[in-house]
Parts: sequence; C-alpha cells; structure tokens
Amino acid sequence: MDVLVLFKASTRNGTERLIPIWLIVSGVAPIFFSGTVRKPKGEEGKEETETETGGCAHVARSICGAIALVFNLAWLICGSVWIYPTYGKVNEDGFTPCAGNVTTGCSDDCHKPTLTFAFAMVTMDWIFFAFWLIAIGCSVRQVLAKAKESQNLNG
Repeated sequence: MDVLVLFKASTRNGTERLIPIWLIVSGVAPIFFSGTVRKPKGEEGKEETETETGGCAHVARSICGAIALVFNLAWLICGSVWIYPTYGKVNEDGFTPCAGNVTTGCSDDCHKPTLTFAFAMVTMDWIFFAFWLIAIGCSVRQVLAKAKESQNLNG
C-alpha cells in the first residue's frame, strides 16, 4: 500500500515528485553505510585487532564513515530544500487541494500524508544529525585531550 502511495506521488511534476524518492533513499542509505563502517568480528564474537586485519581496515572504515557523513548531510539538505517549501505551500490558509469535483482554483501539489511524513522525517533527521555532530565533537575533544596528556607525560 505504501509503495503504491509513494509511486503515485512520484509521478507528479516539480520537486513534489522528488519527495518520495528522498524518503526511499533516506531509508536505504543508513542500511547501506552501516555495513561499511562497522568493525568486523573475529572468532567467537571478539573484535579483531588492527594487527590481525591489517592497519588499512581502520583507515578504510574512517574513509567510508566520512563519505557516509558527507552523503547524509548533502541528502538532508536536498530533502530540506524539497520538503519545507512544499509543506509550507500545502499548509497555507488559501490552499485548496484538487479532490472530487474541485478542479479549478485548486492545486494538486502533493499527497498530504506523504508530505507530512516527509516533513516529520527531515525534521527528525536534522535533530539526530545535530546529536551526531555533538557526539563526534566530544569524541574528537576526548582524543585530543588524551593525546595532549600523553605528550605531557612523555615530554
């Protein structure tokens, strides 16, 4: 049922047809990228050390993680550009949807439940993205503090 709604909504003109595509890619991208940044497990569920996997594994995971972060940010910006203006237009006081016998003076911009769901998703994505940036910032700060501490002990 949802796939049919997304397909019907994706046949519209303008940016409205991009909203279901944004929803689909936003749902699939985390699944795709989660496998590329996770540490592999060795025998009996123990994490492998860098010497067992070669030092390049850590670098490759970091590069994939950076690509995922940049992709998600770019895709989130695209979603914001497509969804927020359309949501504002559909929720204006003078908006009349084309439904039933109403065919003049109306607008057939978007399937409102899909648009409302997309609006909620892009807003939640911005909130989670802010949390991720805070977590990354705290991690970087901790690593830098640990490096400075070890430098002070050695120097």
